[in-house]
Amino acid sequence: MGDPGPPAATRPGPDEIALAAPAAGQLCSSQEHRRAGRPAQVVVTLGQMGAADRHREALWLEAWGKPYPMYGPCWDATRQVAQARRPSLAITAPPAPRAGNQPPRGRAARPGTPGRAGQAL
Repeated sequence: MGDPGPPAATRPGPDEIALAAPAAGQLCSSQEHRRAGRPAQVVVTLGQMGAADRHREALWLEAWGKPYPMYGPCWDATRQVAQARRPSLAITAPPAPRAGNQPPRGRAARPGTPGRAGQAL
């Protein structure tokens, strides 16, 4: 059987990038960084970035729905290209773990939201 992809909770929608924490010891998916032993700092799952039948406007068709562990500079470069080419891009991350009796925190839905998912790692 093939890889079923990310769990439904982390499957991003159109023009959305879902972020998740990497597993312990997980390396960046970049060949250069993998060879250098660079640890992943985030797992990036791309939603549909455009329409498949308009491939010149779409980004990374082969990567839609697949999780990619990334080192910080790889994520920064990916985010910058996606934000430049997909103006309605949303970057989402799981809520931060709760400590004590603090109320739950929601997800940052747009890049540039101070303090969370919209910022570079």
